[in-house]
Amino acid sequence: MTSLVSRNIYVNDHRTSMRLEPEVWRALEEIVSRENITFNMLCTLIAKHPRSGSFTSVIRTFALLYYREWVALLESQDRVQNVLTPSLIDRTIEALK
Repeated sequence: MTSLVSRNIYVNDHRTSMRLEPEVWRALEEIVSRENITFNMLCTLIAKHPRSGSFTSVIRTFALLYYREWVALLESQDRVQNVLTPSLIDRTIEALK
C-alpha cells in the first residue's frame, strides 16, 4: 500500500496543501519538467478550468489524461522527436472538461 505524501502548493498565489501518492508526485514532476513550467504554474492553469470533485482528484485525473494524450500523440507520429508539442497541456486541460 502506498502512503500519501503531503506537500504545500500555491494555486493563484494562495497556499494550500495536497496529499498525493508518490507516483503521482513523480508523474507531475516529469510533466512540469517536460513542459518547462513550475508545479504551482501547472496547478494555477488547471484551477482556471473548474471541474467537479476535489482539486486533488482533478490533479490526479490531469496526470492520467496528460499521459494518455502523450501516448495518443506517440501513436500518431512516425518519429518521437515530433511528439512533444507545446499544446499538450492545453489538450489535456480540454480532456479534463
